[in-house]
Amino acid sequence: MPYIKDHTIIPLFEGYCYQDDIDGKEISAVISGTPVKLTVASTDTSKLEGYSNKSEPEDNEGMIFVFDKEENLGFWMKGVDFPLDILFFNSNGDLVKHHTMPTVQDNKLITYNSEKPARFAVELRKGWCNDHLKDNCKLHF
Repeated sequence: MPYIKDHTIIPLFEGYCYQDDIDGKEISAVISGTPVKLTVASTDTSKLEGYSNKSEPEDNEGMIFVFDKEENLGFWMKGVDFPLDILFFNSNGDLVKHHTMPTVQDNKLITYNSEKPARFAVELRKGWCNDHLKDNCKLHF
């Protein structure tokens, strides 16, 4: 199970968890063998806001968007002043797609899709995938 900063266990991906209980918490995870710290976005409001009007993440820090079930996901960069890498994972933690999302003007937004059903989306600094992604990439909590 993932941990937040004070090492309290969060039942993040158990069927009995509540979106409001985990939203905004920081968890530890491993992607492609690299430890990362991720802030959880699990409510509609936090998922819509994402990195809008926030600071660029440090290396190996990012945001994880949690969805109730696998579905085709689409993300854009409205109100984000720095580029990001986005990785889409299914319920098993298998990488299904990743993109680098450059900054664009809000009136020229591009949607970046998972192209296959995904349950989690992780946003990290631009270049993270080039630096860390390996074959058979997995997301572990």
